[in-house]
Amino acid sequence: KDFLEGLTFVEQGYTASGARYFASVEAEQYIYYDYDCNGGGNGKRRWIIDENNPDPTVVEDLDQDGGCNYHARYDSDDTYAPARAGVWQVWCGVEWTDIVLHLDLLSNYTYDDGMDQSNDLKLRGYFAKTCQKKEYLNNLQFEFQGVTANGAPYYKSLTSPVYMYYDAHCAGDLSGSARWIIDDDRPSLSAPYDLDGDGNC
Repeated sequence: KDFLEGLTFVEQGYTASGARYFASVEAEQYIYYDYDCNGGGNGKRRWIIDENNPDPTVVEDLDQDGGCNYHARYDSDDTYAPARAGVWQVWCGVEWTDIVLHLDLLSNYTYDDGMDQSNDLKLRGYFAKTCQKKEYLNNLQFEFQGVTANGAPYYKSLTSPVYMYYDAHCAGDLSGSARWIIDDDRPSLSAPYDLDGDGNC
């Protein structure tokens, strides 16, 4: 999740719960508060970092995916703002990992305790150093292999069976965001989306 490192999040407004939500200025990433991330009625309230734009008119399952699929979560009853420094659970590809994330403050707002608080936030968490299950990706060199059905190039590591490719809808349901992916599965050269054929992102 090192692509999240250093992103700046700008306040977008308020969701139906009264919580603020934020969008990154550098990438399609969001921070928002969700009462129940899959809408099943038994979830925990939490702040979420997600690539899906939240629906501000609802209080639960704001990304409308019917599941709890996102980059990171921070359980909290505080709807005003996520903690300025706290232990988030971050999905590192094979398991949830506890990482201390910092949301550095960038503009002028004052808490009752006199400390400055921002409407805009910069995320800092040392993702690459903490997701140890992905250390094997460090320093890989990728070689061009050809072009997939969507016209994008794809690449393979010179030293291990790891691929880099572009996928318009990685879950195959046409609802996901287009993205570049690093994956252990070789991409299909004929499929227009879900190039690894697993039905998931």
